[in-house]
Amino acid sequence: MSEQLRNLVREVTAGDLSASTLARVFRAKAREGDGEAVAALWSGWADKDSGLSYDTKEVFKYAEGWTAEDVDRVLWDQEGENDGREWAALCLLKDGRWSFVEAGCDYTGWG
Repeated sequence: MSEQLRNLVREVTAGDLSASTLARVFRAKAREGDGEAVAALWSGWADKDSGLSYDTKEVFKYAEGWTAEDVDRVLWDQEGENDGREWAALCLLKDGRWSFVEAGCDYTGWG
């Protein structure tokens, strides 16, 4: 993800930029080809059928009403760590909707 997008996410988190403004910027970035494919997320062992890493497959199980296959581009992501911060992704779906997914993994498993 570009530094510009990271800064925009920080501004929204801090309350300095509205969500609608951020959505317009993300749409423009997606049209410009910014972002990445789901298969490019989070290194590690990749499933031979889907091409997705283990972490990606587990995180996207927590998406509500959509799956990794529905994603056009991932415009922001955070790689998590076990017993630490969560994995998260802001996604532009193929049908034009925006969605966010996050999940964590600790010694008890994913959730």
